[in-house]
Amino acid sequence: MSEENEENSLSIEDMGLMVQVIDLCSKRGAFRGAELEVVGQLRSKFQNFLIQNAPGQSTEKDDFDE
Repeated sequence: MSEENEENSLSIEDMGLMVQVIDLCSKRGAFRGAELEVVGQLRSKFQNFLIQNAPGQSTEKDDFDE
């Protein structure tokens, strides 16, 4: 894989981190009510992908300080 492709790729860990970022933003009230459905759908897509492709790894852990 070239260096450029590595910079533009997503890993399972990146997707898990995105779920955590969405959860943290939600806890902090970063989304407007009208945005919640779309954000929730995106989170569900990431979560379902992780469940199907990374069995045994928890994506619910919150590593961020609040």
